Amino acid sequence: MNTKLLSKSLKNIITNGKIKYGFKQTVKSIENKQSKFVVCSSSISDLQFTQLNDICTQFSIPIFQIPDNSILTGKLIKKSFRISAFSIINANDTDIEQLKNTF
Repeated sequence: MNTKLLSKSLKNIITNGKIKYGFKQTVKSIENKQSKFVVCSSSISDLQFTQLNDICTQFSIPIFQIPDNSILTGKLIKKSFRISAFSIINANDTDIEQLKNTF
């Protein structure tokens, strides 16, 4: 997977859409049926990844784990702090499809 291509795909979503970040906010967005797509960093704990994966499977939401650590994941969505997971709440369907194709 190309991080540069992923960053380009996320650019529109960050600008025009809505993202919830952090493990707890991501779980809440999934449970409230707001999430369209979930991305996790490689540094998320195995327990948290399993929990997110189970919830995403239950609600039929695609989940992907990127090879970057939480620091780089934060930078990927233009935040200056660590992010273990984020959920895309509001985005154009074309942007979501483009993002899915990067994985």
